[in-house]
Amino acid sequence: MLSWRLVVLRCLFYTTVFPGEGMLFKLTSKLSIVVRLIGFALLVCGLSACSREAPILTGATMGTTYSVIVPKLKSSDQDILQAQVEAVLSRVNSAMSTYQTDSSISLFNNSPTTDWFVVPEEFAYVAEVALQIASDTNGAFDPTVGPLVNRWGFGKDQSDAPPEAEEITSLLAQVGYESLQVDVDKKAVKKSNAELQVDLNAIAKGYAVDLLAEVVAGLGYGNFLVEIGGELRVSGKNNKAQPWRVGVESPTIGATGTEDPPIGLLLEHGGVATSGDYRNAFESDGVRYSHLIDPRNGSPVSHKLASVTIVADTAMRADAWATALMVLGPDEGLKVAESRGIAAYFIERADDGFATFGSTEFARLARSP
Repeated sequence: MLSWRLVVLRCLFYTTVFPGEGMLFKLTSKLSIVVRLIGFALLVCGLSACSREAPILTGATMGTTYSVIVPKLKSSDQDILQAQVEAVLSRVNSAMSTYQTDSSISLFNNSPTTDWFVVPEEFAYVAEVALQIASDTNGAFDPTVGPLVNRWGFGKDQSDAPPEAEEITSLLAQVGYESLQVDVDKKAVKKSNAELQVDLNAIAKGYAVDLLAEVVAGLGYGNFLVEIGGELRVSGKNNKAQPWRVGVESPTIGATGTEDPPIGLLLEHGGVATSGDYRNAFESDGVRYSHLIDPRNGSPVSHKLASVTIVADTAMRADAWATALMVLGPDEGLKVAESRGIAAYFIERADDGFATFGSTEFARLARSP
């Protein structure tokens, strides 16, 4: 997902959501990464005027940036935390980056074997959760959708034109979560279709956020905010001893010059993620194609949803469910959110702009800022 930007509002941490999703491990230009880091540098400057008790660790990873905010972080722990954070991110990339040719997932994808293939435990665990959500959504979320994403030009392979119907049919034969098996105990995965390609981009970044949260908690801190490219995990309270304030703003922010009042969430634990379709798309012959591919028909989604924001116990599940509900669309997405008690906030295109609505669980969490 494209980076959400952290800003300081009334000297409280406030996360502004800019819905939009890029490919997880896609290489980003150095200039783009520098611009994002400058944004975080500005955050540090704004923060210093309010309090000097919330150090921020930032860096580049997964084609985007990460940040770790820990109020009252001991100076003696800062280098330790930085080293552990970088080690976790390196480990996740080595296991699940489809852009890293020697990663475990790339080796599995390039292997023609249909026998059990040993992978890191974290890879197996994330793949298992992905398969659970794929089953729960009847394939609207599918960790094997990679070939279609690449052919439509939204993966590591670029394309100048939409595929023909015959090509989509051919690619659909390579896709199907039912053809993937996972054995977490054996730390192994298996594909019944040798052409199957696993792509965990819609869930792995959230999982990495959860691992960073474990790192901070492991050092004895209960108050923190960790973020990678917009996926968030919060715990405890901010440097003002108040719940973390997370704001979900309209897609019109920065696009039309208007600034609609954000939906406010006061959180002391949990993960937040947004999936949107309007910042990553292309147009061909007057038709706009979203990067969000429906694995069930092989084509970009065509409904009116602009974004879906999810609040869950973990960033991993928030990440995956945001993509899943975005693919399902406004009606089916809301129905699934209600039936499973998911806190989901939808922004839908309307004739006169945007319409917003949320699930019952999201309404319970929502607060005015």
